Amino acid sequence: MTFFDFLFQIIAGVILWNWLWKSVYRVESNEDETHWIKTSDGWRIALHHYQPRAKQHSVPVILCHGMGANRLTFDMNAKQSLAVYLRDQGFDVWSLELRGHGLSDRPGFMRHQQFGWGVDDYLEKDMPAAITAVCEKTHSTQVHWVGHSMGAILGWSRLALNSTPDLLNPNIKSAVLIAGAIDYSETSSDYHFLKRARPISQFLPALPVSWLTCLISPFAGRLENRIEAFKYELSNLDGLLARKLQALGFHPISMPVMNQLATAMESGGLIIQKGSFKVKEHLGQITTPVLAIAADRDRQCAPYAIESSLKLLSGTENEFRCFGTGSGQETHYGHFDVLFGKRVESEVFPVIANWLKQKS
Repeated sequence: MTFFDFLFQIIAGVILWNWLWKSVYRVESNEDETHWIKTSDGWRIALHHYQPRAKQHSVPVILCHGMGANRLTFDMNAKQSLAVYLRDQGFDVWSLELRGHGLSDRPGFMRHQQFGWGVDDYLEKDMPAAITAVCEKTHSTQVHWVGHSMGAILGWSRLALNSTPDLLNPNIKSAVLIAGAIDYSETSSDYHFLKRARPISQFLPALPVSWLTCLISPFAGRLENRIEAFKYELSNLDGLLARKLQALGFHPISMPVMNQLATAMESGGLIIQKGSFKVKEHLGQITTPVLAIAADRDRQCAPYAIESSLKLLSGTENEFRCFGTGSGQETHYGHFDVLFGKRVESEVFPVIANWLKQKS
């Protein structure tokens, strides 16, 4: 057997293994319909609509996932689903999947779309397209932005951009920013590896996160380990949900995205717009109300980083909430289980819904 024969068998085995577990752990999300919209540069992105049975609030809600993730962050099952919960509370909910994620256009063999996009493309193309489409479809002039992890970083960044005179656009009425901050440099975030990963960006178009997570999916949610602790607090998560998340919840990450987010690990925090815009320097101009949510055992984004970002805002209606045993909850919380942990329906979701009701 030649080396290439051996390599081919390994690749084929990985493909079959991942296909098997994606089939076993298949998730049926609970959206009512899916809309596809075009960005200014021709990408087709998905908006999953959760239409309220009895609409009680005029301002629609856009949910946005994190780096490499997809809509399942907000809808792993009918019970532990922020999208379903808000819909049942009378909100018009739209779950956005950014380019390269979920049912949106993704790079592939013989496809026009390829890796190479960065955070700037999310901010300048995907977000405006999604907000405009939701406003048009709901006949609203504003939206509530609910972002998790990178989705929260996009929220901070878009609000900072909106606050500058040349880009003033008050179409975000309020923001719920979960497990994401602008400056991680003074914390022990496990994401500091992004700085060390920069040299490989010239050799790889994307980081194959989904291949790696799916490989380990059948073993997830069983024993405490450092790899899974990076994503969730295992004691606060049903093991089956952990396996479904690993098998279905991630996609390859475009290297420019990683390189831009790596700036958040350095002193001064995140830099966008091709290195010309330091987000932290503009947070003081933000007057949009922000609810910032942290998890006490989040290994990706420490509560301190989130609270520090919030304190820089000039608005008077902001609020910080950290979930975990120190705040009265029964268990610790991690990065993902703050959205589908065992008790989110009684501990986390009501806080988000009440905030949105007050700001609608």
